[in-house]
Amino acid sequence: MRERIQNKGVALIMALMVFALIAAVSATIMSQLARERSLISQLQETAILKQQLLGGEAWARATFTGMENSTLPSASEAPLILKKQSFNLDNEDDSMSVIMIDRQNCYNLNRLADEELSEQALQEVERLLTEIGLDKTLAEQLKDWVDADQNITGNTGHEDEFYQGLTPSFRTADSHFIAETELKLLQFTDKTITTLLSHFCFWPQDIGININRVSTQIIKSMLPGLDAAKESALLAQITTGGFSSLSDFINHDSVSGITLNEEDWRLDLALVDVFVDVTLGGRSMFLHSKLYKQDSGSVVSYYRAYGPNQQLQKWFGLTLKTTSK
Repeated sequence: MRERIQNKGVALIMALMVFALIAAVSATIMSQLARERSLISQLQETAILKQQLLGGEAWARATFTGMENSTLPSASEAPLILKKQSFNLDNEDDSMSVIMIDRQNCYNLNRLADEELSEQALQEVERLLTEIGLDKTLAEQLKDWVDADQNITGNTGHEDEFYQGLTPSFRTADSHFIAETELKLLQFTDKTITTLLSHFCFWPQDIGININRVSTQIIKSMLPGLDAAKESALLAQITTGGFSSLSDFINHDSVSGITLNEEDWRLDLALVDVFVDVTLGGRSMFLHSKLYKQDSGSVVSYYRAYGPNQQLQKWFGLTLKTTSK
């Protein structure tokens, strides 16, 4: 009798242990399912945010397609921002902001990577750095970052040996700049990068600076042979209507006696950067996109980077906080 009671007790304990194990496994499974549901929900929210961001980019593409060069403001009126638009979305606290900035009135640093242009470009970059109040020796570091060799430029250039001594270590790109954030790898300060980006840019190919929106500093760096009177005459023409053809520019009295390469200049806007900020359900996400208007007039995106990109916005001096109105 006592033995049967003991056996029942053992069986009860075993059953309780099994139930406890099942409960523990069930709890683990439920916890895992909850995490998976949360992850799926976040992925779905991210997908929706990305779609909304791409919608903002699509609006920018359509706007860029319809932009008439004759209606663009002068560089003195709007040196950077071409368009800024805020949108209210379905829910009261949801919103989207889009900013389009000009990347055609700046100097293409990727000229430094072109073997045929690199020495000329180095001098142009040095002059422009001086004009904007930066140390001209930064040009040597910029050239070494993009050129294909390991020969140190000047006295202050840096090749792989310098960057491999940093923590973490890395190598020079030995190729074109792609994104503005690369400048941080060159150990430049935020203040230096902010100043650089107001006058320099990275183009996928060298397609010419828009002479009708060019800055005084770039004029001086690209056309060092201009005296004060000719410089004033050229800037006056640019600010009072600009040029209607490259031939008009090249044959203008203000640049007489100066050898100009027609490929270095253009009259239209072909490159813009777009910053899109979307807030949905209290969650924000950002997109930095680069757009190119082809000769056919169609606009394509050749670069996209999803945020956060607040530091990049700060370098450009932009405010992209989405607020409901």
